[in-house]
Amino acid sequence: AGGLDSASDVLLLLRVRRGPKAQPIEIQDMERAIKNLKALGRSLELIILKGKEPMIQSVPCELSQDHTRVLEQATTTAHTSVPALQQALGWH
Repeated sequence: AGGLDSASDVLLLLRVRRGPKAQPIEIQDMERAIKNLKALGRSLELIILKGKEPMIQSVPCELSQDHTRVLEQATTTAHTSVPALQQALGWH
């Protein structure tokens, strides 16, 4: 299992899980941790979508450029469809 979550949502969950007495952490700390974990495999990936906050992918697969473009389109409009993608991205 896995998924795609906003970095801010993951940060909030980490802060709650760590408790109020833990050392404060920021998104930059998570980004460094994810980069360091890459040496162990590709189970976590930081995805940057144009004009949007970073996303954390916890799926053991790599998103193609097309996948990323679909995610960008869906986050802009809060939904998408094949015809909308074809029009917006020039896919025919």
